[in-house]
Amino acid sequence: SVCSSPSFGMMGFIYGALGNFVECGRVGRVSMELAERFDSPYVSTLTTYVYNVLEHHLYNPVSNMAELYSNISKNAFDCGNIWIGCTSRWTGLYCGFFEGSIRLDELAARAAHSYEELKKYKMLSFSATTISLRQSALNFLGRNPDATVLEGDAIPNFNEFRRHNEKNETEGRRVIWMSLVVAFWNGDLDRAHFFAIRNASHWKKEIPAWHSMLMPFLRCLLWCQLFARDGKIKFKRKARKEQKILKGFANQGISNLGWMCSFLEAEMMAFVESTPQKMVLSSIGSTYKKIDAPMIKEAYDKVLADIALSGDFSNFAALAAERAAAYFAGRYRQRDPTTILASEISQSYLKEALDRYGRWRAISKVRQVKFSFRGVLNGTSLVESSNFSVEDNIFPSGPTNLESV
Repeated sequence: SVCSSPSFGMMGFIYGALGNFVECGRVGRVSMELAERFDSPYVSTLTTYVYNVLEHHLYNPVSNMAELYSNISKNAFDCGNIWIGCTSRWTGLYCGFFEGSIRLDELAARAAHSYEELKKYKMLSFSATTISLRQSALNFLGRNPDATVLEGDAIPNFNEFRRHNEKNETEGRRVIWMSLVVAFWNGDLDRAHFFAIRNASHWKKEIPAWHSMLMPFLRCLLWCQLFARDGKIKFKRKARKEQKILKGFANQGISNLGWMCSFLEAEMMAFVESTPQKMVLSSIGSTYKKIDAPMIKEAYDKVLADIALSGDFSNFAALAAERAAAYFAGRYRQRDPTTILASEISQSYLKEALDRYGRWRAISKVRQVKFSFRGVLNGTSLVESSNFSVEDNIFPSGPTNLESV
């Protein structure tokens, strides 16, 4: 019957939630085949949404999902399926942020429109996520003096906003997650640590889809940086645990986690399994017998190549280039004779990071990178170069009216 397709879609969801990704994918394909048999746009939009959230990522490239959800949302509104229309809209914004497929100024404007739409249809159960996404975009755009705090034009008072949304468990988790994202990505490791602990405590309640896999991935990157900074063994253990989780899901069937696994491999080699003092390490208990600078450069280059093959995630490619630059900047500061070209290698990665952050319109990141790497950048053209004027918010494709976002 016409109701069979969403029923199979929900069955696929159950299989996925239980970790049976083979059956999840098989049943998901059946749901889409059934949806094509009946001329029911209302039911079809529900089936398509469930399929793309829970099953599509198992055997299709996760590329430009934001556009895919935008099309689902349009079709849902056209046939009167308001719930799927609103749900698809914010899911598309979420994917667009983490894919880097939507420019941040455009994403902030879309999120503002989406929030007004949610109010219009009284679908406020998704409002906290939408507001958090908008504030995150504004932070990266440089609209908040402290880009590490989820607070500003969209969220005037973060503590009050967080307390208010704790009543809704799902929305409360999203607020914690986006707080972790902006704190980590903008360089406040201690604040990120606070939210990472809370994110980890309820992560298992998330649907095991590719977008929820970003959580252990980002936490692992954080533990690597904290271990490199503080040298505490607990952070090494946490990093290894998160890496094992992600590899486990990749082996079970979520094939689109490949570039994340490559990224974590490079970070573990550079900042956890090696040490800042030694270029070659034979570590007891380590899976890496010998680590040197060329190996680490090769590992980061593989990350960038794997992300390029995915089609999106240029923002994470910027982060990978930034992390590679951090490693080689460390070699340069030590004046290690085995890494004479460390400064040039670091500058090359920094150029890529700045270019990619610039295209994403991440003004706060351009400022942070230029400040953090000023010792490496001094005397180079990278000090002044970027895809836009950081101070004036002037973009190469023409001026952007930031008042609208």
